Order: sequence, then structure tokens, then C-alpha cells
Amino acid sequence: NTLIGDIRAGRQGGSVHRITFQEAVAEGLFHRVCLRTGKEWSEASEQAWMASVYKFYGAGASEELDCVPANGGGAWLSRALIESRMSAGTPVLRLTCPEGYELKPDDVRWSETQDWLDEHLKPLLEALPADARSFLGRDFGRSGDLSVDYPLLQEKNLVRRVPFVLELRNVPFKQQEQIAWYLMDGLPNLMGAALDARGNGSYLAEYAMQRYGSSRVKQVMPTE
Repeated sequence: NTLIGDIRAGRQGGSVHRITFQEAVAEGLFHRVCLRTGKEWSEASEQAWMASVYKFYGAGASEELDCVPANGGGAWLSRALIESRMSAGTPVLRLTCPEGYELKPDDVRWSETQDWLDEHLKPLLEALPADARSFLGRDFGRSGDLSVDYPLLQEKNLVRRVPFVLELRNVPFKQQEQIAWYLMDGLPNLMGAALDARGNGSYLAEYAMQRYGSSRVKQVMPTE
């Protein structure tokens, strides 16, 4: 949902809340309906009313009432699939810039970011096997959401693993570009990258495609 994505990314005001129909009923939604319509509440009438609402939405009830993404409505992964791929041993690098950091001079921001990369990211990149193939996935965020980079290594035995995760919070656009090139240039034998091209991420995804080639960089529209 584009509106939800814009709110979470800080491009539009508001906040996102997840409340299912059944949670609303449990919190007294039907009691309120009875109060407005002058009907007396009962368990039986509440169940009948819920059944009528689900019937009204038909095949779309799971998506519209229970907050379950429709298979054809976007790209999504189940919790079970995500949890099966999680690893407690994967290091996570986190860079958070303070409010107003984008107001610093360009050379100061570049120098400070380069120092951080040399200190924290460079050792991890240098530890990667030089004969491995690498891939990269990036979800872009600026102020509300994180930017997250997931490198993936495919080693000679075809085993795939995520060597580390890179999280960026409130990092200016130019520094995200600087970090992206540092990371992509440092990954061994980069074979492909899928970059979030929605909203503010479109600039960096397009630039990366131009820099590394359209055969290696795919500009991903997550809601397609």
C-alpha cells in the first residue's frame, strides 16, 4: 500500500496502526453499534452481526478485515519463512545520524562517514572469501524507516549465507549513496543486486543500475 509506505517512510504525516476486525469487536465495536442503533446487545446478536460482515466482504474478508495481505495484492513473506532464515550469529552494523546531520558541510559528512566505513564495514568486507559470489538486497528508508542492506554470499560449495546486515537510520541521501558504493565495490564478485526503487529509493536504485549495469542491478517495485 503506497499510502502506508509513505507514512512509514516519513514522506506523509500520520501513523500506521494494525487493528483487525475481531480485535475491534473484542474491544466493544458491536456494543457501540447497538448503542447507536438502539438494539440490545447479546452474544448471539454479536456473532450474527460478525457473520454478516464477513459475508459482505466475501473473498476479500481476510485482507479487508483481518489485515492479511492478499496473494495477488503485493509481495510478502510469511513469518514462518522469515523465522526459518534468521540467524542469531549474523552481525548487524547500525549507523544512526543525529537530527540535523544533513545540515553539516558536504566534506564533513563525507569524511565522518568514510571514517565510520573504514572502521566498521571495511574489516567485515576484507574477511569475505575472495572467490565467493555475492549478491545484495536493499530496502530504502530515510527518516521514518531504516535503510537495510542484506549481502548474500554464495560460496564454492553453493552454500548461501548472509555475512552481516547493515542498518542505516536518518542517514542523508548523499551518505546513503556513499555507503552503497563502498559496500557494492567491496563485495567480492558482485553478481546481482535488487534495490528498492519505490519513493525516495528510486534515485539510488537508478544510479546504481547506471553505475553497475542493468544486467546486475534490478530496480524493484515491492508492490508489483
